Amino acid sequence: MYQVDSLLPVVRKYFSKLGLLLNTLGSRSAWNPPQDLGTVCKQREDLLDEVSQLKRSLESLRLSEALHRSIVVNAVDAIFVLDDQWVIESVNPAGERIFGYTSNEIIGWHIHILIPEFTQQHQDKNFETVGRRKDGRIFHMEVDLSELVVEGCHLFAVVGRDISQRTELKKEVLAISWREQVRIGQDLHDTICQYLVGIQFMCSVLVERLAARDLPETPSVRRIAELTGQALSVTRRIAHGLFPVELKEDGLEVALKEWANLQEIQFDVTVLVSCPNRIPDINNETATHLFRIAQEATNNALKHGKATRVDIDLTVSDGTISLTVKDNGRGFLGSPGVQRGMGLNIMKYRATIIGGTLSIKKPAEGGTTVVCSLTIPKKLSQKGAKST
Repeated sequence: MYQVDSLLPVVRKYFSKLGLLLNTLGSRSAWNPPQDLGTVCKQREDLLDEVSQLKRSLESLRLSEALHRSIVVNAVDAIFVLDDQWVIESVNPAGERIFGYTSNEIIGWHIHILIPEFTQQHQDKNFETVGRRKDGRIFHMEVDLSELVVEGCHLFAVVGRDISQRTELKKEVLAISWREQVRIGQDLHDTICQYLVGIQFMCSVLVERLAARDLPETPSVRRIAELTGQALSVTRRIAHGLFPVELKEDGLEVALKEWANLQEIQFDVTVLVSCPNRIPDINNETATHLFRIAQEATNNALKHGKATRVDIDLTVSDGTISLTVKDNGRGFLGSPGVQRGMGLNIMKYRATIIGGTLSIKKPAEGGTTVVCSLTIPKKLSQKGAKST
C-alpha cells in the first residue's frame, strides 16, 4: 500500500501536462495554423500514451496490493506490525484466531502482553518462546522478527506460528531417548558393575592365596584387581551420568549437591546448592532436565566466565519451581563462541520441553544469572504443600 505514494509525483506530472494542454487550447480564439494543430495533436497522443501507461501501472499496483493483502489475510501464521515502541499497529485474522482476541482489542497493546518473553528475546531474529491466549492458556510458538523502514518510520513485522504439536512431538522423542538412556544406565549399574565387583573380589582372594605361597604372579594379579576396581568406578560414574537423578524424595537436590561437590574438588571452586523449600514430587524426566540445565549453566560459568563461585538455588513459590544459577565470573554471554554455541540453545530447549521458561541475564554487579521457571501442576503443588 505504500507504493501508491511513490506514484503520486508521476500522477502530478501527467495532470500538469494535461493542464498545460487545456490552457493552450483554451487561450486560442482563432483557427490555428496547421503546424500548430499538428503539434497539439502530437502532444495529445503523447499524453494519451502516458495516461494509458499510468492506468496500467495503477492496475498492476492494485493487483499487487490485492495479492499481498490476500497473502496476509489468508496466512496460517499470526502477523503483527509493531511501531518502534513494540506497540501493535495491525494484526491479521490468523493472529486473532491463534490468540483469541479481535484486532480492535489488541491494537495499541504492547506485544509482550501476548508474548511475555518478547522484551527479552527481540534482539534475536528467530526464536522459540511461549504465547498467552485470551483464556490464559500458554502455548509454544516460533517467532520471526523483521525490521521495516517506511518513509523514515521504523516498524517491525512479527510472524508467529503455533508449534505446540511440534513441541509435543519433540518432547515424546526426547522422552523415548531419555527412557533408553535410563535403561542403559540401569543395565550398566545392575549387570556390568556386578560382574566387575565379582571379578574384583575373585582377584582379591587369588592375591591372598598367591601371596601366601609367595608366588611371583602375585603383583600381576594384584594389578588386575586394581584395574578392575578402576573400571568399576568408571562404569558407576558413567551409569550415574546417564541417570543422575534417582527416583526418590529429594532426588534432584541430592544429585545437585553431589555433582556440586565433585566440581569443587575438580576445579578448586565454590559451588553451593541451596534448597530452602521442599520440592514437589516431580517426575524423573523433569528433574533430569532441571539437573542438566544447572549442569550446563555451571559449566559455562566455570569454562567461559572464569567464575570462582557458583550459587545454585532451587526454590518453590506460588506454584512455581525456580532454578537459579548465579556466578561471579566475567559473564559468558559475551565470550567468543558461546553465543553461537549449542549450550545456551540446549538449555532453552530443555526448559521448553518441560513447559518452563529460561532467562539469561547479566547483572550490573557482574557475572551471569540463569533462571529456569516451571509451573507446578496443581496436584503436585497441593501434595507438596500437605507434605510440608
